[in-house]
Amino acid sequence: MKDASGRPVAGALVAAVPDVALPAPTEEASRAAGTTHSAPDGHFRIEDLNPGAYALTATAPSLAAAYQAGLKVTAGKMLSGVELVFAKEGFTISGKVRDSAGRPIPAAHVRALSYNIQNTFGYVDADSYGEYSITLPQGKYLMIVVSQGLEAGEEEVTADRDRRLDFALYPPGFGAKETTEWFRSHAIPLDTVEAGHGFKDMQPLKKIVGGAHIVELGEATHGTREFFQFKHRMLEFLVSEMGFTVFGIEAHWPASLAVNDYVLNGKGDPAKALAGMYFWTWNTEEVLDMIRWMRRYNQDPSHVKKVKFYGFDMQTPTLAAKRVVAYLQKVDPGFAPKSEQILAPLTNPFVSHNYRKLDKESKLATSAGVAEILKRFETEKQNYIARSSESEWVLAQHHAQILSQGLANRSPGGSYVRDRAMAENIKWILDHEEPATRMVVWAHNAHVSAEPADPNTDSMGGHLRRMYGKEMVVFGFAFNQGSFQAIEMPFDSGIGLRQFTVGPAPSGSLDATLAGAGLPLFAVDLRAAPDSGPVADWLRRAHLTRSFGAGYDDAHPLFDWIAASRNYDALFFVEKTSAARANPLGGSLEPALVKSSPPTNLDFEQGELGEVPPSWFVSGWSPNAGYRAALSDQQPRSGKRCVLLVRSGERITENYGALIQRLDAAPYHGKRVRLRAAVRAEVSGPGNEARVSLDVSGQQTEFTGPITARDWRDYEVVVDVPPDALSVTLGLNLVGDGRAWFDSVSFEVIGDAASKPVTSK
Repeated sequence: MKDASGRPVAGALVAAVPDVALPAPTEEASRAAGTTHSAPDGHFRIEDLNPGAYALTATAPSLAAAYQAGLKVTAGKMLSGVELVFAKEGFTISGKVRDSAGRPIPAAHVRALSYNIQNTFGYVDADSYGEYSITLPQGKYLMIVVSQGLEAGEEEVTADRDRRLDFALYPPGFGAKETTEWFRSHAIPLDTVEAGHGFKDMQPLKKIVGGAHIVELGEATHGTREFFQFKHRMLEFLVSEMGFTVFGIEAHWPASLAVNDYVLNGKGDPAKALAGMYFWTWNTEEVLDMIRWMRRYNQDPSHVKKVKFYGFDMQTPTLAAKRVVAYLQKVDPGFAPKSEQILAPLTNPFVSHNYRKLDKESKLATSAGVAEILKRFETEKQNYIARSSESEWVLAQHHAQILSQGLANRSPGGSYVRDRAMAENIKWILDHEEPATRMVVWAHNAHVSAEPADPNTDSMGGHLRRMYGKEMVVFGFAFNQGSFQAIEMPFDSGIGLRQFTVGPAPSGSLDATLAGAGLPLFAVDLRAAPDSGPVADWLRRAHLTRSFGAGYDDAHPLFDWIAASRNYDALFFVEKTSAARANPLGGSLEPALVKSSPPTNLDFEQGELGEVPPSWFVSGWSPNAGYRAALSDQQPRSGKRCVLLVRSGERITENYGALIQRLDAAPYHGKRVRLRAAVRAEVSGPGNEARVSLDVSGQQTEFTGPITARDWRDYEVVVDVPPDALSVTLGLNLVGDGRAWFDSVSFEVIGDAASKPVTSK
């Protein structure tokens, strides 16, 4: 153990904790696997650890905690030479741990879990008086306090100054019975989740909404039919009964404009517009029904104020980048070529998808270029408006702002950018509507959650609460049991999207406590809860609640720890759910892929002409981007056949085409593998190209440079396969208009991993 100056630290508490993601805050899970104190010379030794992966934390008075992860303990072997160094500066979080009667709890375990590393960063035990103190580097932490036989306590805290943070721990189930009874007596029973059944049962919701300008509607999963249906019904109610005119969803802003064009003007196909938003989660029967209702509402001439549809997300930049370039070509032809060069990594969907692979200089140049474009929008504003219109300038400038947000989201430390950007985009939407416009917002519970924390790390709802205060009402959504759709995790398992079913929620959870009210469908206003007493205490404490996103794994069900009254204004509860129903037009979702090993049909001699070759798959987003693959006998490199990847037909999304074969990675663990292929292409124009790629478990991708040659040429890609990889995917890709032929593919092990630099050519 050393301090920041290199001096040994004596008496530091060193704890070995499992090197895993945030654990459930229980006494058993939060106890360190082993602890010790450093000797006068700074040395330490922890014995009797079970084999496995660990992280080490070290804490000492007035020194910022030290942390090191990635340590693997093997049976019969000593792990030596580990050095922990305390950070130079930090801030002290201190307080007292008491029980429900106010008595101190000695030796309570206190963990500081870092949101940056998703693991325990600091670990201390309270003293005999229940007092604890821990010094942490600046950042955001989840403080978890546990003691045997008591419910865990948890609080988010930002270490940006010294803070006092006290905890009260309660017996299991303390206040749950009273809270269940309060839910039962204050529930607003609802007749149905389906729209089109009138609003008699929903009239009490007017009191919850009041004069709010924003109503946020969350969801515990991204694939529950009843949640989606009730959001449709809520939109119908809020529009018809309370004057709401704007709807926003957790989806990409540029692509959502096609849906808005349909909703307002009847232009286009709503199913295709919905499929083009990149979010398979919303590409469902329920959302499409809602969009069609919005169109019918707007067609009624008696509805003078029309309903609008917007996305407020910013993760996929391709369409926004292309629209910025197109606008600048119109209003600033002298600068447009430079803008095309600046935005080339973003307008090219393949490069944009693999943006993390770009070198640091290229990323910095792109970020600086986007900043230059935004500045030019301001300095040339009047000239641009004169050559277009003010509304066109506003739209194009926001597309450029979306690019800036997306790049910040991809930067180191950008994990909190997305929620802040979504809140900024919601504000932008409202700022560009008429005064007093009212908006419905659709997103996951984790995004709408509005507990004030820190302006730099808030959820979307937290940022909006900071902006709008009581002018926003937040509905959290919960359920007890039933089905939903999600992608089988890990995402590279190859199983893809399927239906999952879960049984009743665990005892003591928010979901189970709501279920105890005995009502199949209801809403409840949490702001009507008492200010003190068991119910108030229960609602202010964090409890488990289901929180499933795009992916799910039966073996590791996902829960969040939510203090209901601190995060939501109201709750919507469904006793039993069913899975959302996917539309026939797919989104950017991989199909279920069969993993083969070794690879097969690499010469494309198997299969029928005009069909996708056996053992190969067209990637899920490719058809909506206008791509298809087929066996061809047009001048193969070898044998009688090759494969053709071509863009033809209607383009719904701005993406690239991919023909892939997914392999089981197990035979290649710890090895370096090489993919070789012959390629010829017929493409023209900037950004139109073919590429060959190798991907390991969706985490490590290597690919060739752009391929545009019309004659057959050989290309190769090399990648290392780590020992925990699940899959290796061979990819033949086409970007833009044109066609490319592939043949003479080979895949082989060429040595051990990390034996020499990885190269592609």
